[in-house]
Amino acid sequence: MKKLISIILSVALVFSCFCVSVLADESEENLAVFPYQKIKYVKSTGILSGISPKTDVNSVLSCFENPQNITVFDQNGENATSGFVGTSWQFKKADEKATALIFGDVDGDGKIALLDLLKLHQYLVKVEEFSSLQQTAMDTDQNSKIDTNDCLVTLRHIANWLEIKNESYFYVSKTGNDSNNGSKEAPFLTISKAASVLKPGDTCIIDSGVYRETVIPANEGEKGAPISFMAKPGAEVTVSGTEKVTAAWTLYKDGIYKANQHIWRRTENQLFVDGKMAQIARFPNKNSDNFIATGDTLSANSASDSYAYDENLSYADGYFDGAKIFVEGTSHYIHYSSTVNSYKNKTAYFEKVDSGWDSPTTNSKFYFYDKLELLDAQNEWYYDGDGGLYYKPKANVNPNDLTFEYSVRPDAFDVRNKGFISIKGIEIFGANVKTNEKSVNLTLEDNKILYYYHTVQSRNYPWEANWYGVELWGKNSVVKNNEIAYSAEGGVEVYADNCSVVNNYIHDINYINSNAAAVEAKYANYTLVSHNTIDNIARTAIIANSENMRVCYNKISNCAVNMHDVSGIGTYKFDAKGTTEIDHNVIFDCNDDHAFVAYYLDNGSMNYLVHHNVCYDVDLSMILNNPNYNNKIYNNTFLSRKAIQTGNMQNPWENNAFCGAVWNGNQFYNNIMPSLHYGTGAYFGNNLLSTNKDVKFNADYTLGENSIAIGKGVETALGNESDIGAYKYGEKPFEAGHNFEKVYEIEFSLSKLNENFTPVKSSPFLELNDFKTDVIPNTSFENSTSDWGGSGYTNINSNASKGNWAVKIEGGWIEKTIDVTPGDMYAYKADIKVEPFGVTSEFGIHFMDDNYNILNQLAFMVTTTDYETFETVFTVPEGTKKMRIFVANWDSSKKVYVDDMHLLKK
Repeated sequence: MKKLISIILSVALVFSCFCVSVLADESEENLAVFPYQKIKYVKSTGILSGISPKTDVNSVLSCFENPQNITVFDQNGENATSGFVGTSWQFKKADEKATALIFGDVDGDGKIALLDLLKLHQYLVKVEEFSSLQQTAMDTDQNSKIDTNDCLVTLRHIANWLEIKNESYFYVSKTGNDSNNGSKEAPFLTISKAASVLKPGDTCIIDSGVYRETVIPANEGEKGAPISFMAKPGAEVTVSGTEKVTAAWTLYKDGIYKANQHIWRRTENQLFVDGKMAQIARFPNKNSDNFIATGDTLSANSASDSYAYDENLSYADGYFDGAKIFVEGTSHYIHYSSTVNSYKNKTAYFEKVDSGWDSPTTNSKFYFYDKLELLDAQNEWYYDGDGGLYYKPKANVNPNDLTFEYSVRPDAFDVRNKGFISIKGIEIFGANVKTNEKSVNLTLEDNKILYYYHTVQSRNYPWEANWYGVELWGKNSVVKNNEIAYSAEGGVEVYADNCSVVNNYIHDINYINSNAAAVEAKYANYTLVSHNTIDNIARTAIIANSENMRVCYNKISNCAVNMHDVSGIGTYKFDAKGTTEIDHNVIFDCNDDHAFVAYYLDNGSMNYLVHHNVCYDVDLSMILNNPNYNNKIYNNTFLSRKAIQTGNMQNPWENNAFCGAVWNGNQFYNNIMPSLHYGTGAYFGNNLLSTNKDVKFNADYTLGENSIAIGKGVETALGNESDIGAYKYGEKPFEAGHNFEKVYEIEFSLSKLNENFTPVKSSPFLELNDFKTDVIPNTSFENSTSDWGGSGYTNINSNASKGNWAVKIEGGWIEKTIDVTPGDMYAYKADIKVEPFGVTSEFGIHFMDDNYNILNQLAFMVTTTDYETFETVFTVPEGTKKMRIFVANWDSSKKVYVDDMHLLKK
C-alpha cells in the first residue's frame, strides 16, 4: 500500500508511471477534477495530491468539476473556506473524502521548511514514528523507501533549488481524434498530437494499435518531471517505421509476383512479410535459418579491392553486371560491399572498396545480391527502383493473402534537443530512437526495439559502424529491460557519460558483418553494462573502451557467427587507468573455429580488472596482445580448447603465429585456465590448469566435492580468496543475464581494491609442483649438448644460470623431438636471456603429426637481458604424434643464452 500511495505524488519518477496510470483510471465523478488540472484525486487511496506549499483552499477547489458541493475541513476538523492547505485537510462530498497531501510537507503545516527536514532525520534514526500519510510525504524521491536522500531533496526544496512539479495525463487511442482534448474519455488519435502538448511531468498513455509516425516532442522534461510515453497497462502498442504495401500482386514468372509499389530508401529498403524481414535476392542463396548468418557463399581463387575470381562460376559474361557484391577481407574481420561494373571470364570487376590493409584475397568469401535475375528462392524480393516490387512466396501461396510492409521512416521517436524523455512498454518496429548530445536523461524501458536499423551497404576501412541501434549521445541515459534485436549493424552505442545498459535481451545483431558490437562504450565515463543477455552476434558482444566502466553479470553466447578474431568482451588500444572492471560474466557456446576470444585485451590494453568471470565451450578464453600492462586477472574459470596467448608482435621470423609479448605488471591469481603462451614481466600465483581432472567441476562449473581448487586461493587486490576459480565452493553460482522479473541497480560503482597489495612472482600453475620426471637428458648442458638437435649454437663454460655451462645461440636454434600421446600433461621450462637489449628469442613447442607437419604451437617471445625462468603446463592436443621443444635466435649478429631447460611429466 505504501508503494501505491507514494507513486501518485506530484513528482512521479519514470519507474512509477505504470502504476500511476492504473490508479488514475480508478477516479470517479464524486471528487473528480477537471482534465489536465495538476491536482490529482485517486479514489483507491483517498489521496488528493499535487498541491504545492502555500496553496489556498479556493485554488484547490477551483480544480474540481463541482466545487460548490465539496466541504473542506482543516487540521482541527473545522469547516474551512480559506487558508493554506496542509496534509491533514480533508475534502468531502457525501460519503467520500480525500486527504490533501503536499509534497515534502512532513509536519502538515502547509509549507516545506527546516522542521520537515528535522522530522525526516528523526524518522531515519527511529526517534519518532509517523503515520502512513506522513511517510508518503517523506518519500520525496519516490523510491518507496525513506533514506538520507529524502533529507537532501527536502533541503533543496527549502533552499528553493528545485521547483515542485505536477503532472497531467493525456491519452491516445486508435479510436481517438486529434481534435479531442486528450482526456481518457476523448483521447487523441496520434502520439504526435500528444507530444505537441506534453509538458514537464506529463505522461502520454497509449492504447493498443500500430502507430505509423515519427514522434517528436515539442518540449523537454525536467529533473524529477520527465515527459513520458507509455503503453496503457495490458495494451500492445507499436510505433512503426513502415507502411503497408497496398498494391495488388500479380504473377510475373517462375513463381515470382510483382506489385506496382514505389519505395525509395535505396540501400535501406526493407521488406517485411507477416512481420518478418524478407531476404533480398542473392546468389548463392542464403540457405540458412539463422537470421544473421552470411549463409552460403562463393570462395575466391583470387581477389583484390576491385575484383573477385572464382573458377567454379559458370554464368555467361554480363550475368552479374549491375548487381551488388559482398566480399570478405583478408583477415575475415568484415565484409565490404560494392557494385559490379562488369562480369566476364568468371571474374566480377567492382567499384574499388576502401579496405586499408585488409583487402580481399585468395579464399575470401563473397556473394552477389540485389538483382532481379538472382531472385529464385522462396521469401526473396527485389525492387527495381522504379515502382516494381518483386517477391517469391512459398509454393501454392498467394501473396495477396499475406501482409507486406516496407520501411519508410528511419525514426519512431526523434528526441534530439530534448532531455528527460521516457519511453516505456512500446514496440518500436522498423525504426529507431534518434538522439543527440542534448538528449540527456533519456530512459528506454520495457520496450521491444526490433528491426531498428537496416542497410545492404557495408562500411569500409577502418570498419567503424556509422549507425548503431540505440545511440546514447545524451548524458545520464538508461536503457533497461528491453528486447533489442534484428539489426544490420550494432545494438547499443554509448557516447555519453553516466549511462547504463542494464537487464536487456540483445540478439541477432550485425547481419552485414561490419565492426559493430552488441554493446559498445566509446570513451564514455561512468558506464554500467550489466545483466544483459547477448546472443547470436556476427562479431563482438561488448567493447569496453572506456574509463570508469563496469561490465558485469552479462550472459553472452553465439558470437563470431560469421567473422573471425572477435571477442565476447573486448578492448583495444585503451588504458583503463584502473577504473574499468569486467566481472561476473558468463560466455559460452562460441566455438565455430572463428578464432573467437571470450575475454580479449587487444594491443595496448592496460589497467583493466578482470575477475570472477566464466567461459566454456569457446575457441579461446583469453588473449592479451602486445603491449599489455598492469591488468589484474583474478579468480576466473576459463575453459577453452586453446591456450591463453599473446600475439601481434613484430615477429621477425614469421614462423609462429602465437608468440610472447611484454606483460609487465599483469597479474594472474586464483584462475582455473588453460596453458599459457605468455610474455615477460607478469606475476603468477595459485592458478590451476583447466584440464586437470582433479579440479572436479559440477555441471554448472561450480567446484565439486574434494576439488583441489577448494581452499587454495590466495590474497589479491580484491581481498582474501578461499578458493580458486570464479565460484566459491558450496555457494550458489551468481546469476548472469537478463531477468525481466527482477529489478537491478543502474548506478555505476566499482569494487574497492587494496592499493597496498603487492603482487609476488611465482610459477604460473600449481601443477608445476607435481611434475617430477624429466623426459629429456642433460637439461643443464654441463660440458655437453649430446641428444640435442639444431644448429647455430655452442656449449659454453660461462653465462650459466645454474652450474657452469650454458648454450649460446647465434643465428640458429636448439631442439629436441619426442613421441607423445594426446591428453598427456607436461611442464616445460627454461632459463633464458638475450644480449644486447632488443634481441628477441623464441622459446616454444611444436605439436606435429607423424610427418612432422606442425598442427599447433605454443611459444613465448623472450626479450629479457637477465636470466628469467619461463615455464608453462599444457596438455598434448588431439591428433599430435610428435612434439618438438626448442629455443631459437634467427639473428646471427645477436646472442641468446639458455640454461636449465626441462620437459617434465607426472
